[in-house]
Amino acid sequence: YLSIYLSIYLSIYLSIYLPPAEIRQLSSSPQHGRPPTCGPGGKRMVVNVVSWDEGLSSHRIAIAEILTLSHMLRAVLVEPCYMHGKLGSCSKGGVRLGTVYNLQPLQRWARILPEKEAMDAASHPGIIERVCLHAGHPQHLCGNVTRITGTPRAHVTALGHTLAPVLEVHWFRRNTIKGLSSGVQGEILNALDFAPEQYHKVQRLTNLLGLPPQGYVVYHWRSELHSSYEMCAKFILKSHAKLTRKGGAALPRALLVSDIQFDDKLRWSGMKSLLTNSSHAAASRALELLYAHNFTKLDLAYKKAAAPVPRDLAEASVWDLILAQQARELATCSSCGVEPCLSCAWQGHYADFIVKLRARRAVHTFKCWP
Repeated sequence: YLSIYLSIYLSIYLSIYLPPAEIRQLSSSPQHGRPPTCGPGGKRMVVNVVSWDEGLSSHRIAIAEILTLSHMLRAVLVEPCYMHGKLGSCSKGGVRLGTVYNLQPLQRWARILPEKEAMDAASHPGIIERVCLHAGHPQHLCGNVTRITGTPRAHVTALGHTLAPVLEVHWFRRNTIKGLSSGVQGEILNALDFAPEQYHKVQRLTNLLGLPPQGYVVYHWRSELHSSYEMCAKFILKSHAKLTRKGGAALPRALLVSDIQFDDKLRWSGMKSLLTNSSHAAASRALELLYAHNFTKLDLAYKKAAAPVPRDLAEASVWDLILAQQARELATCSSCGVEPCLSCAWQGHYADFIVKLRARRAVHTFKCWP
């Protein structure tokens, strides 16, 4: 019982002598340079998110939230890895976050380190507080880890008062941590950008795809949950002709950014319908129709000898995003309430992300296919 009483005593002691004002101070403008230490010998608290329950287009928001938490707690953040398009622990390998996103400007808010280096910064790395910040269904994802979503324990102040030097988060989903500084989170989102090596690879892909240096057109088509592939491909051709004021075989070079993918390693999990014979055949015919009218797609570049090879679905997705961001003209379906978008496209976070990326460059985007 002694350990229980001691734990209760320490909790009460911290709640009295570590005032909330100290944590509120952390939510102001980010500290420049190295974050303050918070323990003997320069040791710090460590935040380690071992599993993330977000799609590719929502990772940037989830990353910004966890980095904001780390900043407010003056903690070191363990760098996660991508595997099969999902973020998680690097213990099983994968593509490091720092090869996909540029982490250097983000170190302004909190140090982001590989797990071994981060744990070396913890005072007692073997003492771990495990929490589940999953929201929604299925509930069983948390397993034996305590689910704190929607409880007072999911507040920044409570998370900062944990006695364990390592906060291990399972199945993190955005909007589950309360009390995060919206100002800091907004600054992090503005600073979040893809790694320089990704832009270099996209430049090589642009040349391999034959996209004109003076500018190209992109059509974004997320076909998930829609099966009228050939009809929608014809709508895209008609729209492209209207957009470029040309028709037939004279249509200028255009790039298709789409979830239609036949490579198992690069196919999004929501596109399992392509495994059925009827959908596979219809989608193949739709792509061939677009290719016959001067459309191209990132997949075609992979077949060339000099092409960079994506190490994960996440990297291939980032290349599509950069190509979409840099296009002279782009048409997608995002918050569009008219046809053909209603019948052809899933209007989710990915399309919205494309619109936001292009807004940074102050270039025009059609949120409905013209």
